[in-house]
Amino acid sequence: MTNEDHVKSLIATIIKEFGQLDMAVNNAGISSEVVSIDASNSDNYSAMVNTNLVDLYYCMKHQIIQMLKQKQGAIVNVASVAGLNGIPWAATYASTKHGVVGLTKSAAILIMRSKVFVLTRQPLALSELILLTNNLMAMMKIIMKK
Repeated sequence: MTNEDHVKSLIATIIKEFGQLDMAVNNAGISSEVVSIDASNSDNYSAMVNTNLVDLYYCMKHQIIQMLKQKQGAIVNVASVAGLNGIPWAATYASTKHGVVGLTKSAAILIMRSKVFVLTRQPLALSELILLTNNLMAMMKIIMKK
């Protein structure tokens, strides 16, 4: 979702079709290069920042707006273990995933008194994404009971 207006339109379509937005998983990411920072390309880095962080920001912002209106919901932003520890040969990618972790934590603190939950996962592999989906479904069942 590279355009904020497209995100707004998508959320509106979801509400029109389903009545509300219960949960969202923001899982976009590219790694344009695997090189040391001194050998990195600035255009590739800009593309990674836009895809991995800015586009996620657009989605999360409008998901939160909708979920706060509904007074409930859950958002999971998929980062990477690189967002916790860094990777010497992929510093540009790691910095975008650090941004995802920071943005998610900041949003979670801001809305922590609501029934809208925002969290991040740092998967190592696809199998962890499957586990994440199962955990999110269980969390939504708990939310819906309240």
